[in-house]
Amino acid sequence: MASVRDNAQRQPAHSHALETFGALEPHETHRAHEAREQRELHDARHQVMFRPVTERDADALADLDMYTWFPKELFPYAQTRHYAARLDVLHFLKSSTYGEVATLNGTVLGVVLGAVEGKRPLLPAAAEWYRQAHVNAPMVPGGIAVRHNLDKEIRTDLALEAGVRQEVPAELQLFIVSAAARGKGVGGRLYSRFLAHLRDCGAQRYFLYTDSDCDYGFYDAHGLTCVAQGTGDDYTGSGKTLDKFIYVGSSK
Repeated sequence: MASVRDNAQRQPAHSHALETFGALEPHETHRAHEAREQRELHDARHQVMFRPVTERDADALADLDMYTWFPKELFPYAQTRHYAARLDVLHFLKSSTYGEVATLNGTVLGVVLGAVEGKRPLLPAAAEWYRQAHVNAPMVPGGIAVRHNLDKEIRTDLALEAGVRQEVPAELQLFIVSAAARGKGVGGRLYSRFLAHLRDCGAQRYFLYTDSDCDYGFYDAHGLTCVAQGTGDDYTGSGKTLDKFIYVGSSK
């Protein structure tokens, strides 16, 4: 109601301005219209778009994962670093039933992947991609060690999640926002859209895994509850021991 009233109050001032300075001449009106169209076109080109994940996004998601979680100094070969990130992303994609990316001018700024029990995988081909990547570890410099570290991480996660997974029907699997897009609302919108999807599916609760290398304060701030905690090695191969957490949240 307040916004309607404010609009009504502003209208007379706008009319008075036209009376004071006179109506625009036709050519001035045309130029103003063109200028407005140019501004709108510029805004459209620089507007963050949200869309479902497709098979064509696999490499872009691997790059986003790589720059976020796999520091360059830990990998003497670029091929090894990219392999680690690709294997990590495909591990999630093979079971994801939901995925959405935020893009700007075609560049992926962020992604959220999730899984709801009983729903079909979003990208059925990802299971075969993961199998092939897993088998091909010996062909990558340091690939066997990368595969070993990730497999160990998966076992640790599954042990920590065991009791939760039986009671909570949905999981937030992967949530990344590029450094360039942080603080601009991209993460919040991806997160909100994921929660809306859960509500559409009838899933009232979801869980997620995180560790002390992540900004898990985000989940505390959004009302999630830590229900399990443990420790484990950093799967990137840094040699660090990390605290690991399982959080449960509501989709409402």
